[in-house]
Amino acid sequence: MLQKYLNANLLNVTDDDDHKKLLKSSEELTKKLLKSKAKVALFTLIAIDPDIDPENPSILEVKALIIKHWTTFSTNAKDTALVFIRAVIFDSLSRLLDKEGFAETIWFASRNIIKYRKLIGNEKEIIFEFLTNIGKSINQKGIQSWSIEPMNNSAKQLELKTVERYTLSEETLTKYLEDAAGPQGKSGAANFATPNPYWSNQQTHWSLEFAPRASKGIKINVDASLKAIVNTVNENNATIQKAINSNSLTESDDEKQRILALRSQLLWWKEAGYSDSTDKAYDEINSRTMGLVLACDYAEIIPTIYPKSVDYFLKHTYRNILKNNSGELNLKDFFDNIKNSEDQLNHVIPETDLIEELPNLLNFVSKLSRNQVNISQVMELTGIPEDTEVKEDELVVWLFHDFLLLKVLKQK
Repeated sequence: MLQKYLNANLLNVTDDDDHKKLLKSSEELTKKLLKSKAKVALFTLIAIDPDIDPENPSILEVKALIIKHWTTFSTNAKDTALVFIRAVIFDSLSRLLDKEGFAETIWFASRNIIKYRKLIGNEKEIIFEFLTNIGKSINQKGIQSWSIEPMNNSAKQLELKTVERYTLSEETLTKYLEDAAGPQGKSGAANFATPNPYWSNQQTHWSLEFAPRASKGIKINVDASLKAIVNTVNENNATIQKAINSNSLTESDDEKQRILALRSQLLWWKEAGYSDSTDKAYDEINSRTMGLVLACDYAEIIPTIYPKSVDYFLKHTYRNILKNNSGELNLKDFFDNIKNSEDQLNHVIPETDLIEELPNLLNFVSKLSRNQVNISQVMELTGIPEDTEVKEDELVVWLFHDFLLLKVLKQK
């Protein structure tokens, strides 16, 4: 990511050493972020915000880290320090994508709220490309893990071969030793092409010719026996590996059964229209807050890796409950309804330290439902204007993603 910022002339770095210092800063930050997905979520939300407060504690933390490696950073990046800091954060985030759960953390933290960040020009293109690629990767994994293929139910028997030949051939070895002992064997002729041309009474010459012929005969005989053993062992190894692969297929079949069960559960959930978290039918809940409950319940069912179509299933379910009366919603009205439904929602929205510092929608709603913040603070705490108009079904999906982020953060 640093290189993309440099290529787009967003960072004024002309010295290769300064570039290396930024990379070292990114590497050190990566080590810190690896210890906490919650911190990754926080730094993601900071990185996508060009209007983040320069005195934000996380910004100051990264700035101090850069200065540690590049002592003249404050002077060299005086007017664009925030861009440098956010670029270093993005570079660190890009190093985490192959670690389990980190790509989902970055994706769920940013995918909805980013439209309310004032990104422009080349930086907007770089960031959107980065996040879009993460989304595509997760969607592809979701499609793969949710696909249903014919299952292999046939039982496999393991048939191993026995070693038929493992002893040396006495007859062959005797013939080689006869040839090593002299020009003729018991039969009055040589057994092979190059017998010892001397008899044993010609000691000096005979002994020089005996050893290489005897050892050659022994080696050929031993090699033939070992080859037979090795061939059988290798064939058995192949059979065992095939059986192991077959067992892996069985495990894969178990996963397919799980996905089938999940699909059935989703269809039943949609048809029943019942909320576990409130012990009510969804159509019995205030329509202005029902989407929040729906998103919470749905996140309990759905794994964190899923195909994009799962979002559309949620939208369709929401519209179904409202009998297609879903429309635009002003966030202030939504927040007012949250305030008026505190008693009903407190046990639905979890109170957790995992999202305590996150400037995201779910954290604000959670605090609002517990009278810890006021509606007027939404811009300050999330960067989202309180009079924002949003489609109701899109708001439900947004909240669903925030609940999934919380789910990822809970995973070890």
